[in-house]
Amino acid sequence: MRQLTRYSEAFKRQVIKEYLTTDLTSEEICKKYNIGYLNNIYRWRKKYESEFDVWDMDYKAKFTVMSKEQKKSAKELQHENELLKKALKDAELKNYGFKRLIENWEKELGRKLPKK
Repeated sequence: MRQLTRYSEAFKRQVIKEYLTTDLTSEEICKKYNIGYLNNIYRWRKKYESEFDVWDMDYKAKFTVMSKEQKKSAKELQHENELLKKALKDAELKNYGFKRLIENWEKELGRKLPKK
């Protein structure tokens, strides 16, 4: 049976501040600080999260709290966005090339080609 550990209020606040302002999961925080029960993090967050706004009023403006899954998703979306931008550039370049090709054919033929 585990021995119950008493944590100071300052320690609890420090842990919750780190939890809210970093990308560490609650499991990683427990391992880092050797906190026996994951439930402690959830209870402390419930208790101290509202106080946290009072300590540092603009922390939300400084930090965006995202889970690892959200960060991964954001990276994937950023990568997809880059790929789509490249594909758009390629399509625009092809379009430009086709327009020039049509203009050259029209010059050689001496008439406009019918558009469909």
